[in-house]
Amino acid sequence: GSLQMLSCSYAAALANIQASFPQASVNLIQLIATLPCYIVIVVSLIIGKVGGSISLEKALIPGTGFYVLGVFGLLWHDHLWQIYLCAAMIGISVGIVCPAAAQLVLKHYTGRDQPRMTGRLVSAGSVGGILMNLLTGIFANGVWHHVFFIHLVFLPVFLACLLVMPHHVTPPGAAAGQEQAAPADGQEVD
Repeated sequence: GSLQMLSCSYAAALANIQASFPQASVNLIQLIATLPCYIVIVVSLIIGKVGGSISLEKALIPGTGFYVLGVFGLLWHDHLWQIYLCAAMIGISVGIVCPAAAQLVLKHYTGRDQPRMTGRLVSAGSVGGILMNLLTGIFANGVWHHVFFIHLVFLPVFLACLLVMPHHVTPPGAAAGQEQAAPADGQEVD
């Protein structure tokens, strides 16, 4: 949720980016905000197809890694093609992380806990996305490069994936949701 909105949140800076690249058409500048969305569609379809045969936990590492690389690239760039490349990396990240996060909820929660956690995931994403869009609007009033600093809030998520996330492998051929997850401490499975 918030990751999806975060990938397009820098649309607030497009007018300032256009001023920095006057030779580029308006459509090429708008592609900065839309390119990640196109890539999300393709990558999420691929992840949905192979989700049962890969470790979703391990998929989060390259997913968040692409995001961090894309963001750092956006902070230091001199050419429009570099912005496109970084925007594409962010699209790859969102295409991996969003479906994997939803599938992980289905994998690790059962019964009444499953819809609750799905609701929490969506709610946190929506609130986070709103906050990110507000902050990018504020940052866009200054130097347009600064709008990309808001993406650094995702760095702790990347570190958490590396350090905290269990990295067990889902057996090949197992469909998402087929495994019976162990209940969280103190919770009953329906």
